[in-house]
Amino acid sequence: KRSRFRQVSNTISIFSALFLVCNIPVFVEYSIRVLSYYIPSFNNKVGSVIYVRLAGYGELLLTYLPVILNAALNPCLYMLRMP
Repeated sequence: KRSRFRQVSNTISIFSALFLVCNIPVFVEYSIRVLSYYIPSFNNKVGSVIYVRLAGYGELLLTYLPVILNAALNPCLYMLRMP
């Protein structure tokens, strides 16, 4: 019983870590968008530098790729972790 509980705890930890790794870039990017919209001085310092580097497809990749990657890896992890 104790080993089963440990396996479930490890599985939950792995899924949580994967979620954080895949979604923190999206949260940071959206936070910068909101801050640069409401605080004009923030837009001049940080927002313009980030958007120059992410022009074109970079912004799409940063916004959608991590979320899609998380959704694609979750079933694989379920398959590997379930007995």
